[in-house]
Amino acid sequence: MNSEINYLRVRDLNQPILENEMQDFNGTVSITNKRTSETVILNDTLINIQNVFVRNFITTMPIEPETAYEVLASTPDGKQVKATATSPAFAKVSVLPVAPDCTTRVNIDFDPVNIGGLEPEVGFEWNGEILWQSLIPERVDNGESNDLRRVSFTPRQLISARLREARWCSELPDNKFYLRYIHYGPEFNQSIDPDNLNIPGGVGTLGAYYREFQSFEIDRSVICDLFICQ
Repeated sequence: MNSEINYLRVRDLNQPILENEMQDFNGTVSITNKRTSETVILNDTLINIQNVFVRNFITTMPIEPETAYEVLASTPDGKQVKATATSPAFAKVSVLPVAPDCTTRVNIDFDPVNIGGLEPEVGFEWNGEILWQSLIPERVDNGESNDLRRVSFTPRQLISARLREARWCSELPDNKFYLRYIHYGPEFNQSIDPDNLNIPGGVGTLGAYYREFQSFEIDRSVICDLFICQ
C-alpha cells in the first residue's frame, strides 16, 4: 500500500483455474475508498506466472492507512461480486539502544500493529550478501498502547542463530544491521477459501499490506576470538 501502483487479481471462476486468460475480461472492476466514496475503474494487464497468463488489475489510487476499500467486479448482465479490505496503520518503529554492542539486548518496537499481523526479519551482511533471520513479535503492554509489538535479540545471538555456529560482530564487514517487515491489514489472513489457493500467484482473498526496509548500526569495536573479548 506504500507503492505508487497496487495490483488486484480478478478472474472468471467459470474458467478452469489454470487456463490462460488471453481473451478480454468481460466486465468492469472498480475500487472505492469507503471513507471518501472515491471510486476508480481499474485498467488491466496480462502477466505470465508459472507459464500461465493471468490478468492483473492496476490502481494508482493512493491507499491510505486504516481505511476500508471495496473492490467490485461486475459483468454486463448485471452480475456482481465484491469484497472489502482495511489497510493497516503505519507503525512507528524504534530501535533501542542506539548502536548496541554485540552482547547488548536490542529491542525493536512497532506501534501500532493490526490484528492482521507483522512479519519482521533482521539481517546482516555476510560474504557479500544480506542474510535474514525471521523473528516472532511479542505483544508488549506499556500502559499506553495495546497494539505495541516487540522483537528482542542480541546481535551475537542473531548472527550465531543464522549461521548455525558461534560468531562475533567483529567478523562482520561493517556496522550495519538491516530490518525489513510486512504489516498486514486486519482481514488479510481471514476468509481464505482453500479451493482458490491454486490460482497462480494469488492468495484467494483480498487484503492490504505494506513493506518497509531500514538499517541501524551496531558497535562491533569489541574484538572476540574463541569467546575471549578485548
